[in-house]
Parts: sequence; structure tokens; C-alpha cells
Amino acid sequence: MRCDAVDDTTLDLYSANITSNSSSIISVFTIKNVSLSLHNTGWFYTAEFNANISFHETSGFFLHVFTPAESPTCDEVKLLNESNIQITCWTKKVFPGSVCLFNVNSNLSSEYELKQGHISYTHQQNLTTLYYKTTCTLVVSAAILGPGSHMFHVVMYPNITSDITEDMQRRSQYTSSIYLGYPKVLLGTDCEVHGYIMENKQSNCTCSDLSNSFLPTQIYWLANKSIILEKEKLFFTATRKDSFQCIISNHLNWTDQVDFKPNISYPPDTLTVNITKQVFDLCNDTNIYISGTCFVSESNPEPSMIVNINNLSMDITSSKREREYVFNKTMTNPGIYNFSCQANNKDYSKNISIITNVTIKGPSGIPKIFKNENEENKSQPTNLLKIIKGDTITCQSKGGYPILKNISLRCGPEETLATSKYNILIIEIILEYIKKEEQNNTRSFHIYKIR
Repeated sequence: MRCDAVDDTTLDLYSANITSNSSSIISVFTIKNVSLSLHNTGWFYTAEFNANISFHETSGFFLHVFTPAESPTCDEVKLLNESNIQITCWTKKVFPGSVCLFNVNSNLSSEYELKQGHISYTHQQNLTTLYYKTTCTLVVSAAILGPGSHMFHVVMYPNITSDITEDMQRRSQYTSSIYLGYPKVLLGTDCEVHGYIMENKQSNCTCSDLSNSFLPTQIYWLANKSIILEKEKLFFTATRKDSFQCIISNHLNWTDQVDFKPNISYPPDTLTVNITKQVFDLCNDTNIYISGTCFVSESNPEPSMIVNINNLSMDITSSKREREYVFNKTMTNPGIYNFSCQANNKDYSKNISIITNVTIKGPSGIPKIFKNENEENKSQPTNLLKIIKGDTITCQSKGGYPILKNISLRCGPEETLATSKYNILIIEIILEYIKKEEQNNTRSFHIYKIR
């Protein structure tokens, strides 16, 4: 059989489909011995082919000639808008136009045909060769693809029959993978420097998307106060009741959110010290056991507490109960003591302290006597001193509280001693105490032998 058809051809690339008008018999066969000639109406070719069909029973037939596509090429996947993905693939040489099937491989595990979405075609004919360049573009919603990593390829075949064999198909390489993921909120390191934000200071916090998704996202803040926003950065004046929320979402309503409650650093406002008893008497007790409490108001971070006695840090046993610091100290010497509690928040240079007084009454120590030979050369205090007529004797006593009011010296009669070898010096010490507007006199006697 001989057939003339309008179009260009290459010898070994063409096949044909012939259909009988009466019996609808379809036969696919190879065209050979093709010759090309130019007529006034255009290019013509003459092809010879063999077909196992009885043409004398057929009143007519249709001859379809096609050229399989060259290996298709796909452009990089693009984001058409906030929620739609666009994949464009093309081939330079095909006849006639080509049909495109798009497949997707998700998470490197499953491959399937994308039957959803919209495919558009562009066919451009090369007037010199009469081949077509076919471009097909798929637009598909990211919601159809779902979360995960996706890469695509296209299968192209001539648009001539539904009976497509594998040798008619041409397949492209995979595109680069794209990742569609849920937003992931990440707060910046500027949100909390060293874990705290100073109270009443101008602060800022950056919110960003950690997901690296192919889809664009929007970042916005919710707050319980007035704030200033600059893109993804939040600016605010830090207070103790601050509460913020960073929300990241895309047009598919995939969202993530993180609450941000700043850890505000602020100092204690008040500090009190309490000692249950503030006047003690060593005449009644050998040792005085003092117990007190330092109470500090709320602060953040928790302040350090120092307990001082007379501005000196002492070895004091203390324990903490909530914001109360209980301390204990055993005292053995009389006097007035200043107990102070000092609270210091490490983020603030200002210390807060409070002082209270404790009075411990008690007698002085044993008096010492020495002979005044001259002011520049006094004898050392001693309890045994040789004296002669005309000597001046000094009696000295240290310590005790209140301060000694009067010290007197008297010499007793010789007969008070068992031997006349010694004189007896009786030193009378008068101590005066003031307590609740009452005056109490206490006398203590110390007997010294003076040689």
C-alpha cells in the first residue's frame, strides 16, 4: 500500500495506526522507505508500509504518524503562590503534540501519578523541521502533596492513541527535592540574655521559622500589652506580668506557636530582721543563745543573704525557709551588738540591708593592778605587786556592760590575814545596770595579795 501524508519525518522514528471504517480494526505498523518532497501546498512525504489487513474490504482508512519525544527536561520546581506548586517540563522534538503524566516520589519511598491538579500545554511547531516543542505545566496544591519531601518527573508520549506501549514513552529525570513542612517556632537568643531580662529595660525578642519549608510563612505576635513589631522582631519594656505568644502559619493553615513569658530579673523591695529577745544578762546565763530571722520580699533571681555582727561576717548557722533566713549564734561576751541582714540580687548592684541591736549585760573581767612609777614606764598589770609607802597604784578593769561606773580601793586590817607577812587589798567593783527604768547595783569582790 502507498500513502501520502503532510508532515516531516525521519526514517526509523515513525509508526502508524490504521483503522478500518467498517470493522474498526486497528493495526500499528512501521513506516519505511520514506521520501520527502516540497509541493505548492507544503511538504509531502511518501511512505511504504506493510499491514496485515484486507484493504479491499475497507472503503477508507486513517493514517496517524508520530515521533516519540526526545528525553523530556523539567525545570526547577517553583512556588506559584502561597500554596500552589508549579512543575514545568518540555521536549524539543515530538510529533504530533505530546501528552504528559506527572509522577511524584514522596519521602523516597512511594511513587504515584499526580491525577489531581491542572496541566496546561503549549505546542510550538518548528516550521523548518515540522516537529513540535511541547511544554506541559502542572499546578498542584501543596495540600494534596502533604508534609514531607517530594520530587517529580514527567512521562511524555505522542497524543495519537490510548494504546500506549512502553517504547512510545519518554521519561525525564527527577527534579530536585522540595520539603513541605509544618512551621516550627524558634525564639532567638536575644529573648533572654543569660536567662533573665532586667525589669523596666528595653528588650527585644526574635521569632523565626526553623522548618525550612518550601512554603512561605507569616510570623506574628500576641501580647498582653503594647508592643512594637519590626518584621519578626518584638520590642517591649520588660515588666513582671509580661506574656507573649509567637505564631507562625502558612496559607494551608499549618501553624505552630510558642508562649514566651520573660524571666524578669528584679531586686527585693523590703527586708526585715527579727530577734525574739533583744536584752540578755550573762549574770543569769553563762552563754547566750541568740536566734533571729531575716525576711526578704519576693525577687528574681533569689538573692544571696549575708548576716553580719558589728559589720563583720560571722560564723552563723542559718537555714532558709521560703524567703525566710533563720540564723543562730551563741554569745559569751557582754556588749551591744548590731545584727544586720544584707540581701544582694546578682543582677543589681544595689544591696538592701537592715540592722537591729542586741544588748548583752554582764560583769567586767577580773581587774588588774599596776604601780605607776611614771607615765612612760608603767609596770605590767599583775595580780601580785610589791609596794612601799608613797607608791601610786592603779586598778584597771576591762569589758563588761554597761561600762563600770565606779572603782574603789581599800586596804583591810592586818588581823584579817593568818600571817602578818601580807597586806590585803580589797577591791570593790560597783556595776550599774539600766533595765526598764530600774536601777540595779551589783557588787563583786576580788581579793588580791600585794607583797
